[in-house]
Amino acid sequence: MKRTFSAATIAVAIVSAVTIGIPAAAQPLDPHPSISEVQLNPEEQAPSHPAVTTTNNSEAGEEPFTAWGLATPPGAENYEVNQVSDEELDPRGVEGWQPTPDPQDEIVDGQMRSDIETVPEDFSDADADRAELAESALESDREISLQASPRCSVYWPSWFEVCGSIRAKYDSMGGPQSFLSLPKSYQLINPDGIGRRSEFVNGFIYWHPDTGAHSVSIPVSVVWQRHGWEGGFLGYPTTSDMALGDQWFKQSFQGGHVYTHNTLPASQASIQGAIYDKWQSLGAQNSELGFPISDELTASDGIGRYNVFEGGMIYWTPQHGAHAVTGGILAKWALQNFERSGYGYPIGDATTNEQEELTQDFEGGTIFADPNFFWQPFSCIDAISRIALENSVVDDFDFICSNRGISLTTSDTNFFGMPTVDDVVATTSFPQLRSTNRTPANIGVECDLREPSSISGPLRSGAYKVSKSVHLCFGQTEPPTPTKPLKVKWSKELAWTIANTLPQRQIGAVTLQVNSLDLPGFTFTVDSRLQEDKKFQIDPTMQRMVNTVSDPGANRSKVVNYDIPTRPGTYFVEVTGISLKIPDWNYNAELNGLRFAIGRYHCPQYRYYSDLCEFPDPVDDHT
Repeated sequence: MKRTFSAATIAVAIVSAVTIGIPAAAQPLDPHPSISEVQLNPEEQAPSHPAVTTTNNSEAGEEPFTAWGLATPPGAENYEVNQVSDEELDPRGVEGWQPTPDPQDEIVDGQMRSDIETVPEDFSDADADRAELAESALESDREISLQASPRCSVYWPSWFEVCGSIRAKYDSMGGPQSFLSLPKSYQLINPDGIGRRSEFVNGFIYWHPDTGAHSVSIPVSVVWQRHGWEGGFLGYPTTSDMALGDQWFKQSFQGGHVYTHNTLPASQASIQGAIYDKWQSLGAQNSELGFPISDELTASDGIGRYNVFEGGMIYWTPQHGAHAVTGGILAKWALQNFERSGYGYPIGDATTNEQEELTQDFEGGTIFADPNFFWQPFSCIDAISRIALENSVVDDFDFICSNRGISLTTSDTNFFGMPTVDDVVATTSFPQLRSTNRTPANIGVECDLREPSSISGPLRSGAYKVSKSVHLCFGQTEPPTPTKPLKVKWSKELAWTIANTLPQRQIGAVTLQVNSLDLPGFTFTVDSRLQEDKKFQIDPTMQRMVNTVSDPGANRSKVVNYDIPTRPGTYFVEVTGISLKIPDWNYNAELNGLRFAIGRYHCPQYRYYSDLCEFPDPVDDHT
């Protein structure tokens, strides 16, 4: 049995609500009927903000910017890039919605719209009947007052009235057929006592006399909420969502802007001030940076500020202003731990030097973008498949994979290649990736994904020692067939460390240690050379060294000494290639294209009592 209401009952409720009113000081200058005349539910006039539920969508242990191949700045480990559900990313209106054509003025069993149509989700039959009576009451009120257009409207099956400029905005969007869907509140007073809002199933419309009425989606509202709504630095919205393509949206506020990506990988971010201005000057989303994927965050020292973007970061300090850090320079700075490193903050933009190297100045020195370094995470298996296809390799082969080069070795030929953007991945689908249940048998895929940290930044252990840790993926493939793609038979990870020590003014020592390689028997060789840091040298090689290790562990490391020139200068040891042999598995591969410097050191003129050579802080390790 339906509850008994009538349009007269609803009309009395409307009149009662009108007598409550709003203080004259809060009356807006609105071209539509005064909002002070709008019917407000007495129970919903208390100043308060809406409650938007946020969702943590990150995997346990996953760093926030993994999907974009970016390292996490110190202090941002718990930042949530996406706080909305999949359903909220793709809100839907009520398809084909129409107002009730001839609303009943009292509830009549079997003749209500709810008896004929299915009531949309989130609303009950009682809601729908109450809405139909409200529609009838508003029509009667309009006929009595001879208004050409309604001050308020009800949108069946929601019985909440939408009024004034907010109603006009809602109707211009398509009403219930828009992404907002149906109303779920009366018009509400905001905590500042001036602005107004109506809440809908999939968002809000906010109004203020200085900014007008604008819709706010759920993805935008989670950002606005965490910054204090209109009481925070963002203030009121000055535009509604603007579509920028590829499911990117922008909404401007009095104090900044919010960008959302409403498909995977989803993100919601605010940006403002000097960082926004710098981003705009670089070409905004059309630049290498792409769109912002984080709010403006505070750096670990509490002074600097930064935003993370799809392709890099912009850092700001009061001393040096705003500067973008991207690509290989960002990857090397990240390996040194960002502003916490000896490099500190960027003090200028990246430039190209005389040798056509990309460089950028920081407080503690200059970082060079290494042309032999691929800074994005990539799939070794995708890369070796591509290189094999490009070189028409039809045999099975041994491979070694790193972010500084990839080697494919057949029975009689060696192929070298670099990873490309085609190989970039955020995650890998191989279930045995980095398996903790490792076995010495040559079966199973234990490694695939290579990251920038696969070769660490230089670890400075005082002024006289620098080391680097390296993780390589190596393995074998099965012979491809015309009907089957290339398949990896097995892959394993090789972890090793190489160090350069300066025990005497004229003597240096290169130490090679294999950290983990549980194999029946192997021979691992690293070729390196000593170079002087001089411009325009035909061949800077001064001495070549070869380290060979056959067992893992610190007590099995191999030390090779080399001579340091007596003249003053800057010198460095550079790795030039590696090889790995496992006779029992018929594995024999080399990676001669692997090149990286361990770190530069400065030497005074040699004298009997002269000072030793020293590694500076920070250590410059560009090749």
